Amino acid sequence: MKTVKVSIIDENTLSLLEDAQKGDTISLKDLHERDIDKSSISDVVKNKIKTDVEQELKKLKEQLDAEKQKDLEVAVLQKEKELKEQMEVTAKEEHKKHENELTDLKVQLEKLSIENNTLKEQTKKDVELATKNIESKYQKDITDKEYAIKKLEDEKQTIEENTKNKMLLEFTEKENNYKTELSNKDKEIGLLKDMRLKQSTKMLGETLEKHCDLAFEQIRLALPETVQFGKDTDAKEGSLGDRIYREFDNEGNEILSIMFEMKNEADETKTKHKNEDFLKELDKDRNQKKCEYAVLVSLLEKDNDMYDGIYTVPPTKFKDMFIVRPQDFTKIIMWLRGVNTKIASTRTELAVVRNYNVDVANFEAKFEEVRDKFGKHYNSAIDKHNSAVDEIDKIIKELTKMRDFLTGSDRQLKLALNDLDDLTVKKLAKNSPSILALATGTEQNTKKKKSSH
Repeated sequence: MKTVKVSIIDENTLSLLEDAQKGDTISLKDLHERDIDKSSISDVVKNKIKTDVEQELKKLKEQLDAEKQKDLEVAVLQKEKELKEQMEVTAKEEHKKHENELTDLKVQLEKLSIENNTLKEQTKKDVELATKNIESKYQKDITDKEYAIKKLEDEKQTIEENTKNKMLLEFTEKENNYKTELSNKDKEIGLLKDMRLKQSTKMLGETLEKHCDLAFEQIRLALPETVQFGKDTDAKEGSLGDRIYREFDNEGNEILSIMFEMKNEADETKTKHKNEDFLKELDKDRNQKKCEYAVLVSLLEKDNDMYDGIYTVPPTKFKDMFIVRPQDFTKIIMWLRGVNTKIASTRTELAVVRNYNVDVANFEAKFEEVRDKFGKHYNSAIDKHNSAVDEIDKIIKELTKMRDFLTGSDRQLKLALNDLDDLTVKKLAKNSPSILALATGTEQNTKKKKSSH
């Protein structure tokens, strides 16, 4: 080992003046005496001391920072432990709370289900009771109506039998009268034939009308006082019939009306007329005067035996129209009265049947009304029942949805707990090398290595 000679370049730099090896020394005294003054050396020493102090301060600062970092990590670990414990307590409390809520919801759902079943049973009983009451009421009404119908049918049969017997007696009596009148009319016919050969057409017509008037007077006492018979004097429509017969009931209602037309013709008349020639005009007069029947009293076609009795004009030509000889004038009146009586009886029966039908229709209408009301009330009850069921279904869906939320919350809490279990300082300090080194002891090992050198 030797003392190496150096020279000072400046206060920070020395220059070797000869080769040197490890362990050689530099004499600062020789260096001072040769190259620099004491103040320079002092400055160098001061700089050296300053540098050493700064390095030591840096080390102390780094040590202090390391200790602070270690305290910080301990605080972080303590905070993490406290946070983890708090989260576990909170999670358990929330879980218990959700379990209690879920239990309450299940109890409520069970209660709603019981109420729903009770409501269904009560609605079913109410509907069955209402149905039985209505069926019982309708059955009673039907029984009453059937009894009333049977009673009406019995009364109808009694009336028919009484009317039939009465009419039979009347017809027998009238038939005897007709036979007597027929004998008289035969005598009148002979007289009329003699008179017809001696009189003009006009005179014959007037005589025929007079004959009918006299014949009517002979049966006048046998007719009701409400019967009217006489000339047609209403010429408002432009034409007149010969005679009009009208009969009324005690209430003043017209029950029979006949328009009569009288036609005669002498044998020596050149132009011969037929009965059919006057039917159209007779029908017109009958319609204008609102008569139900029309009768042509005729001496035309005297050789045609078809008109010797009561001849009915075919309905295809004219309805309710007849042709008779003068001797059958009163006979047609009595015959039409009998027919009209029978028709009146039939009309009465029809009125009874019509009233019965009206009763049945009213009953059916009332039945339909009650059935419609029952249907509306039943449908309303069903709608309310269905609405209640829908509301219960909605509540069930909401409870199911809430249960799913609670289940999901519970699952998330479990995941949070798992995350706490997996939480370590290494994972937290992954992007912080100094904390990671402190945690793993890397820095302590480095210091030991330095101190050993």
